Amino acid sequence: MKRFFLENSSSMNLLLENHKNNGFSLVEMLVTMGLISIVGATALSLKDFVNKETDQQTNEIEMTIERLGANKVIHRDIALSELTFNFLNLPDDKGLSLFAFTPGPECRGSGCSRTKTLEIASGQIKSEPVYFILKKGKPEESLKLNIDPFSVYKTDKNFGGINWKKNIDTNLSISKTSDNYYSPWEKSRIVVLSSEMNFYDCATQSHQKNSQCLIDCEDCSKSVKRPLKFLGKVSNDETDLESLDLGKEIALKNMILSTYDLCRPNGAQTCTLKVGSASVINSSQEFYSKLPFIPGGDNSTFITPVIIVKYYIQKESPESAPKFNKLVREVATFDGKYLAFNSPKILMSGIQSLTFSRKNISSAQIEYKIKKVK
Repeated sequence: MKRFFLENSSSMNLLLENHKNNGFSLVEMLVTMGLISIVGATALSLKDFVNKETDQQTNEIEMTIERLGANKVIHRDIALSELTFNFLNLPDDKGLSLFAFTPGPECRGSGCSRTKTLEIASGQIKSEPVYFILKKGKPEESLKLNIDPFSVYKTDKNFGGINWKKNIDTNLSISKTSDNYYSPWEKSRIVVLSSEMNFYDCATQSHQKNSQCLIDCEDCSKSVKRPLKFLGKVSNDETDLESLDLGKEIALKNMILSTYDLCRPNGAQTCTLKVGSASVINSSQEFYSKLPFIPGGDNSTFITPVIIVKYYIQKESPESAPKFNKLVREVATFDGKYLAFNSPKILMSGIQSLTFSRKNISSAQIEYKIKKVK
């Protein structure tokens, strides 16, 4: 038995020795190369899969960050858009006023909701815009600087200007409010001059009966009560407000509801007792000459610093794929003497549409929805 084991061991050693001397056979090499190829292909496939998954996750993270940033900006703008209501007549998808606001009894008619969709039409590179007038103050600056309506007139009862006393009495540009906030009155500053009280205005009323402007109706498509407003800029000498020159922004200019036809309602709640004649307010002087004086009412006025922003969706060319659509926000700035939108900021890319909606015009709440390209 011992001899058999030794003989077999010697034979095995001889075979191994011969294998070392002769190298690997062709079959063995082919098998080995095949195994290496399979392992390598598997590794490459796994690498490609991991890279694709990583890229997809990175894109999803970037899109999420982008969406969160855009949502934050849009949400903030909507929260500051109070002065836009009943002042910009921007048509929604059905041609109704997007910013009509009828506080009081809830609107119950068929035209009580609003929807405005921003989407690039076929063959176009840009969607229709949506504008907002936003309250915008600097740190520790008043967003409501009260103006005594009697202070704008001189002793001879002629109109002097909102800050005509700057060199002889109170200067609004260096004053502080009662709450110790700084005044927003400085040259070239865009502000809205507004009355504290709301007035019945037939110029914004589309629901009429027997050619009369109705005051109390459940299906009014536009507001019948609003404050007087004038959008202007502080003059270079800081004595008064000037009209804004909107230059090429014809669409925005046509949206501003600057015509007022004020009235006092009678017992039948119809606006038959007019307060003066219908007129357009294009200056602070026209504003104060049109402002009704209501005995016992709050006849004060105030200015609010504002900015004007514009939203739209844009792409490079009509042939560009929808995934390259960009949601753009612009703030109006002065280009010389003109107010223009020359500083576009991209909030998101790959946008199919942006929809602003209001469930009921009796509420000032605005909702929005961003639809991404699939």
